[in-house]
Parts: sequence; C-alpha cells; structure tokens
Amino acid sequence: MALTSNQEGERQAPSQPWLVSTQNDCEQLLKNIGRLDGQPAGSCRGGSDGHICWATQPKDTTATQNCPSVTGLDTTKVVSRRCGNGVWLDAVGNMTVCLTPELKDLIKCASGASSVDAQQTLLPLVFTSLLFFILKL
Repeated sequence: MALTSNQEGERQAPSQPWLVSTQNDCEQLLKNIGRLDGQPAGSCRGGSDGHICWATQPKDTTATQNCPSVTGLDTTKVVSRRCGNGVWLDAVGNMTVCLTPELKDLIKCASGASSVDAQQTLLPLVFTSLLFFILKL
C-alpha cells in the first residue's frame, strides 16, 4: 500500500486506510506514518478491528473515520470507536451507522425481525456477516 505526502512532506495514510484490515498490514501502515507507538500513557494501541485500521488513540477520546467506500455503505456518515484508559471500549467501530437505508431494509427482511428490539439485536450481527462477505469480494 502506497503512502502519500501532504504539503509539508509528512507521510500520510491512504485516503481509505480501512482497506487495510489485517492486523499485520494495519500495524505496518501505522508504523510508516508514525501513528502506532509513542502516544501518551493510557492510549489505546492502534490496529485492525477486522474491518478498519485504527490509529493509536489518546485515552478518553473517540476516534472517527468516514465510512468505507463499499456498496451498501454511506460514505457521508462517520464510524467511531471509543478509547478508555488504555482499552478500546468498542471491540469494533460502530459501522451500523454507515448502512444505507436500502441495505438496512434488506437486512431487516433477511433477519425476519419484526420488533424493534429484535432488529437492534440482529442488525449488527447480520451486518457484520454481510460486511465480511462484501470486503472479501
């Protein structure tokens, strides 16, 4: 994966670093741009959540990225992941906010969920499976 440079000559991640979803590739990318180590005590270490590559994040903050450019996801929305005191509070970024209305409807139909509680429980599970399939294409 090629790195780009900004006007000051600093190395930057590609416009869509979430395309680097393996832990090794993500850590290499973050090392190359200086965003893996060297952060204050209590920071959450950067790495892949299996879908998105997240830079090391200071404690008690929220990392955000635009939703990936993948069919069924709205790139105008923002996915987030919270860092506590040295621990990611979210195992993965909350990508359900990225779903287009059409994909949400498709997932609701596929899950057969009729109640709001059932939809809120099943939607992330079905979405994760569907996203895994889409990203592997």
